[in-house]
Amino acid sequence: MFPVILAIILLLLITYAIAGHSAAPWVPCRADDVARIIKIADIKPGQKIYELGCGDGRILFAAAQLGAHAAGCEISLIPFAIAHLRRIFTRGPKPTIEYKNLWNVSLADQDLVIIFLMPRIMEKLRAKLERELKPGARVICYVFTLPGWTPIYFEKPDGRFMIALYEPK
Repeated sequence: MFPVILAIILLLLITYAIAGHSAAPWVPCRADDVARIIKIADIKPGQKIYELGCGDGRILFAAAQLGAHAAGCEISLIPFAIAHLRRIFTRGPKPTIEYKNLWNVSLADQDLVIIFLMPRIMEKLRAKLERELKPGARVICYVFTLPGWTPIYFEKPDGRFMIALYEPK
């Protein structure tokens, strides 16, 4: 029994390390920051929203409750599993969460993309966004800015994390 438990723990730690190395370790977004993101996003029913590296999906669940077609991807098993447990126990609209690498996701039909990833991948991610986003799509970055783009809205209250809203050209 002990080897099985050890193997499961090792597997979970490996996926967490892979996620941290490739884009970002899982750091849950605070509830009041979820509310700030949702407010800044000005989400309307029917909008398509995608979160790259969605963790446990807390932003997506909030967006789905507002009537958005919310979806996201995650490659770390622990937050992915938490998101799916949340789907089981949540009433009402639910987001779609895929176990998938963000580089293998098409963003072509999204109205809003939400990003909470490490600065070291933002340049490469910016190129993906510029290639794939449709005209009029918006991007929200949480904690780290997107290099080369100027936000149309920027907020960093004292002692809080930054949120930037972009409308790429």
